[in-house]
Amino acid sequence: MDIIAGGGGFLKPLLRVGVIPHTPFEVRDGWVDWTIACAQGKVRALIAGFDEENIPYRLVSTRGVTNRLLTPRQRYVFDTAMKEGFYDVPRRITLTELAVVLEVAKSTLSAQLQRIESTVHHAFADDIRRRSP
Repeated sequence: MDIIAGGGGFLKPLLRVGVIPHTPFEVRDGWVDWTIACAQGKVRALIAGFDEENIPYRLVSTRGVTNRLLTPRQRYVFDTAMKEGFYDVPRRITLTELAVVLEVAKSTLSAQLQRIESTVHHAFADDIRRRSP
């Protein structure tokens, strides 16, 4: 794919609305899966821009975001995992033991931690890239 100044087809609506997809992203079979964090009005403007430019798209999901990174429950799980040494190297507690402390099933805890870690990684990815050339 060549992207040139003044061209860029799919980039025009992004530039016009002023949103930037989380990077890196991969083009697969001519399609890109993007995660874009922006106000609801910008989502509408972006979709309108794609329609105006006749750019095919498929909106998979939207969700409201707040300034809060984690939900209160996620924050409790995160704090408990940190306090109990789940993220220490070597770990001071196993997933199974942490599940007992939190009084949840191991599979539930695993899914909760995966969502927490994904949120944190995406939130700090650009900063990590800037600080780790």
